[in-house]
Amino acid sequence: MPISPVIWAVTFILVFIPHCFDKPLRGEKIHVGLPHVLNGDEPHYLLSINSLVYDGDLDLHNNYLASHHGSLQAGIRFAKKPLNHQTYFKLNGKQRSWIEFYDRWKWTIDSSGFPAPVPIVDDISQAAFSPEYSVHPPGMAFVLAPFIFFFKAVPFLIEPLSLALTGAAVFFIFVFLSLLLRRFTPDRPAADIVASIIVLGSPLWHYGRVLYTEAFLALFAVAAFTMVIRYQKYFFAGVFIGLGMLMKPFFIVLLAPLVLALLYHIFSSRRFFDLKKIVVIVAPAVVAAIVQMCLNKAMFGSYRNFCQVFEFGNFFEGSTLLWVSTQRGIIWTCPLALLSLIAWPAFFRKFGGDALALILGFAIYFSVIAINVCPSGGDVFGPRLIIPVLPLLLISLIRIPSMHVWKNRFVRAVMIAIVTVSIGMNAASAILSWQFLNRSPLIVLVSRLGLHL
Repeated sequence: MPISPVIWAVTFILVFIPHCFDKPLRGEKIHVGLPHVLNGDEPHYLLSINSLVYDGDLDLHNNYLASHHGSLQAGIRFAKKPLNHQTYFKLNGKQRSWIEFYDRWKWTIDSSGFPAPVPIVDDISQAAFSPEYSVHPPGMAFVLAPFIFFFKAVPFLIEPLSLALTGAAVFFIFVFLSLLLRRFTPDRPAADIVASIIVLGSPLWHYGRVLYTEAFLALFAVAAFTMVIRYQKYFFAGVFIGLGMLMKPFFIVLLAPLVLALLYHIFSSRRFFDLKKIVVIVAPAVVAAIVQMCLNKAMFGSYRNFCQVFEFGNFFEGSTLLWVSTQRGIIWTCPLALLSLIAWPAFFRKFGGDALALILGFAIYFSVIAINVCPSGGDVFGPRLIIPVLPLLLISLIRIPSMHVWKNRFVRAVMIAIVTVSIGMNAASAILSWQFLNRSPLIVLVSRLGLHL
């Protein structure tokens, strides 16, 4: 039997194995069954999906209320439980946060026995009956709702199906990586193996089990670069960037390295009439930007009022956190990155313009996150906000077997050990996803051995 179908099948199975396990509701160390959202922003993303599926709108007022009253719209763990609203009101044409009117930490029980938030202002009449729009862009709800819609008659399936779609996104990251890597090697099994290692040896595996946008953003990033570098399908690359912009507007920064890759292909082939294709790749992103601004106007009263305001922080501090923090740094949650850094010089020498576009994609996006006032991404596993471009960094692994150092038995054994450790720790983070928030499985293991870093 050819090796490639085996690799694809094994990768598919491994990506979805974590979906068979869940955080215990009562006492057990692990629960086997359908997956559910766990914490952080997950229930709020799920509410947006349910609002679009059941109501056909993005107003979450009734959806949060339904969750407080026992509905599964925020997930089974949050039904009939206090859940602060991550929303804005549009009052008198202005964008006002829910926490301006209610105490997110203090809740009471209403006359019907359901949890109710405690107001912190005297007059909440406007807020109590106004539409509420999420502080998170609606892009993920737009992408998932068409698939979820057909199951709306079975409400308890919406939650695990939404999570299954994140798993599907991660598997398709593997698919597109495999296709992209074939641009850099004639060895198809090698391309498939490296693609599988990138997915299973990085936090991508974890983000295929939790309901965040990162799995989809990583899929769109890898797919866009695959469309440009391997297939020269520039319109589809622009569509993927546009979809990503509806989830994170700053995703548009990836247009720059994609246009660079396009220019590299144009000038290396001397087909200068193809310069017009720059318009083809940019047009879908422009449409996405217009859609986003129209949503801003409808939800928040102004074209310039986005769900999330970008605030500048310290680039050095952000970079240090993203690379070496023992809680979430790349080095401690994805040791594979060490091997990719070793391989990048050889990869760049071999593939020039395409390699430059890939590393610039990672560097530009990384810089945007590092300079953000909150680069950590919350109480999550790993450097969540840069997960979308992590595959662009790791793609240089394809050159490792061709490097001179690979011929040294000791060095090869060390490299294989790093790959094994990276896959093992990310397997733990995916299957026991709730146990590794703000900490690395590797650091946990080292601590249990009595060592301290």
